[in-house]
Amino acid sequence: IIVDCYKNKYWNGRGFDQIKSYRIAIRLFDLAVNCGFGGLNDICNRAGLGKTFNADAVNYLINTQTEATALTIIKIAALDRYKSLKNWKKFGKGWENRLKKDEFNVL
Repeated sequence: IIVDCYKNKYWNGRGFDQIKSYRIAIRLFDLAVNCGFGGLNDICNRAGLGKTFNADAVNYLINTQTEATALTIIKIAALDRYKSLKNWKKFGKGWENRLKKDEFNVL
């Protein structure tokens, strides 16, 4: 039930299924789970993808950069956001380690 809920309401419902790179889609989905969609919107804004998460903007980034470069841009934006949070000193090491992880196991 939980897997179906996340798949239908969040993965498909929010447009992660429309991103051309599964690897980048998973990274962005993980950021949404970790930061909420408000945090993801902030990260997208910092990455130059517009003020809100948009699969078309992400696909444009993928089409104009290599997948690795696009992923790096997103990770740098996420780290920048994390460092701006008041809890950076307390949770920063864990957040940074999570960003360094390149692959995620998905149900």
